[in-house]
Amino acid sequence: MSYHNPDPNPLCYPAALDALSITALRYLAPKNNVLDLAQGLEVAVIVREAIEGQVEKLGTLDRAQVMAKTMQDWLKCDDPQARIMRFHLTQSGLKLLARVE
Repeated sequence: MSYHNPDPNPLCYPAALDALSITALRYLAPKNNVLDLAQGLEVAVIVREAIEGQVEKLGTLDRAQVMAKTMQDWLKCDDPQARIMRFHLTQSGLKLLARVE
């Protein structure tokens, strides 16, 4: 007997470790790289913050993927109530990267 969950909410499913997800986590490994997700938007942006205040866009990730990775404790948001939430790679996320590389 198979189980089908009619709820399309992606937060109830485990985070997938596809190539895109691994690449996104790799981009977040350096300390000056963050993932920014604005309230109400469905796409987050991975950026590198340069010393001069310049910002370089490295990639994007869907909101559902961000939330799934947060629930797996691979990403952490310092202020979930902020207008623009900033996510960083956690120690668990770094350990995951070490295992898959």
